[in-house]
Amino acid sequence: MVTGWPAGTTLNQTPDWSWRLKLALDDRPDDTAANARPEKIRVGPITPDVNPQSGDPHAAYRKVLARHVEIFKKGAARRVVWDSNIGIVRFARDGAGNITATQDLLYWLAGDETTEEPEAFTAYSESLEPTGAARPAIP
Repeated sequence: MVTGWPAGTTLNQTPDWSWRLKLALDDRPDDTAANARPEKIRVGPITPDVNPQSGDPHAAYRKVLARHVEIFKKGAARRVVWDSNIGIVRFARDGAGNITATQDLLYWLAGDETTEEPEAFTAYSESLEPTGAARPAIP
């Protein structure tokens, strides 16, 4: 008997497939490299120049807050993207025959004119090759 299913329900075979979930990361740099994220969403490097233990703690707090506001306004996620409804998916095979899927998620930022072309503010690239890791199991 299977708990929560209609009376008489039985399991007759185990599945011969399984899947796992991995949150992909957009790891493009925030610089001027050819593969960098679009300039509109780049956030400059954070230098460790705030020390609330010495000097004015209020000035340090304002500096940290200003950085967070900049990141919020340029708000392009590097992992989970809720705003994108369109994207470009490409598949490529390298010289060894390994397949990679790349997904560019296209969207506008708040305040963008929707007459402009959307940009790939988030991009993922993942291998589609078997990992050799043990199959996930349901406990």
